[in-house]
Amino acid sequence: MWAMSLKTEYDWEYYTEPEEKSSFGLKGGRSYWPTGRVLGGTSCTNGVQYTRGSSFDYDEWEANGRRLDVQGGAIRKCFHIS
Repeated sequence: MWAMSLKTEYDWEYYTEPEEKSSFGLKGGRSYWPTGRVLGGTSCTNGVQYTRGSSFDYDEWEANGRRLDVQGGAIRKCFHIS
């Protein structure tokens, strides 16, 4: 639903100024910044994305010295809460 409000009459369609040190994969080095063109502004067009971490990420963290109780299920218990 959120994506359907982008680049419509409800969005100002702002773009950043060309960047030399970021936005490398974008046309002209400019990022698109959706901003709400409605009463309430951008908060009316905001969206939320929830992405849970991959077990591969946790394995890599542990390999790099982080102590994670992945095998004991401590992380899984946190996921069940959320």
